[in-house]
Amino acid sequence: MCLQFAPDVAAAFAAAAMLPSQGSPVFTLPGIVITVEEYIAQVEQLVPALRGRLRCEGTSLPFPAKLASDGVTEFLGPLPQTPLAEGIARTIVHFQHQGLPTVPATRGD
Repeated sequence: MCLQFAPDVAAAFAAAAMLPSQGSPVFTLPGIVITVEEYIAQVEQLVPALRGRLRCEGTSLPFPAKLASDGVTEFLGPLPQTPLAEGIARTIVHFQHQGLPTVPATRGD
């Protein structure tokens, strides 16, 4: 899968909104390509209480892992790309500030 951090996407949107109208070009934003298993490992490293509680099962969906992002930086200029660990950490802090639990309650399974 290819991940983009929401504030990075917002920065790209704002940059595009500030440009004079130049037609309707379409771009794919650059992102970080990672497997679900690698993502889970990153989350578990940042939140040790989740170790062994997250899992990924079944067949992967048949979507491309990464799409070409050719031309986007030439059109919008340099774009932020938050490192994965930082993005996950900031997301966890966001949920904590919202009062949402970052460790799920145990289900009786």
